[in-house]
Amino acid sequence: MFKMMIYSLPIVLVILLSFQVFPVALGISGKENLRNTILPVVILALSQIVLFLAGYYLGKKFMYLLRDYKSTVLFAGFFIIGIRMFIDAFKIRKGERIYKLNDQRQIILAAIAQSVNTFLAGLLLFFIPLNIVTVSAVLFSASLTMAVGGVVLIPGKQSLSFASLLYLIGGILIVVSSVYIIFAAF
Repeated sequence: MFKMMIYSLPIVLVILLSFQVFPVALGISGKENLRNTILPVVILALSQIVLFLAGYYLGKKFMYLLRDYKSTVLFAGFFIIGIRMFIDAFKIRKGERIYKLNDQRQIILAAIAQSVNTFLAGLLLFFIPLNIVTVSAVLFSASLTMAVGGVVLIPGKQSLSFASLLYLIGGILIVVSSVYIIFAAF
């Protein structure tokens, strides 16, 4: 049972990390025209994949040095990611983390900035056995879904509350996952 949970943990974590795309997608301008939103949505989803894979393959280069401390490193890393998402949830609720994205450079910078947690998760997931193709496909499809959801909604009090709730749920579940990792034998 524990082995099955360890193997499904990367899938759950990348789904939770895909929640980061939603608030950024809320700020994409030009929602009236579908053609104006396709490229930004793809950029948001691809940034998640690119930074995740960069983190994962970079992790293969040097994370083996921490193999004896993998439970502690995984706990600390995912705990920090979860707490950061938890804190950002309150900033989103106030509208402080929603940006009006008008041009390609702003979209690319916002996409890279919101993918930093995914990069760190990629580094940490080196320690957990996973199928990189499956995890990447799940991350891309979940990020694409969240980006489309964010583009469809109009920024307002309800959409900000929903984005904040997604971040809050994601942060709490990542913290819970980090605590689970400490007790999981792998």
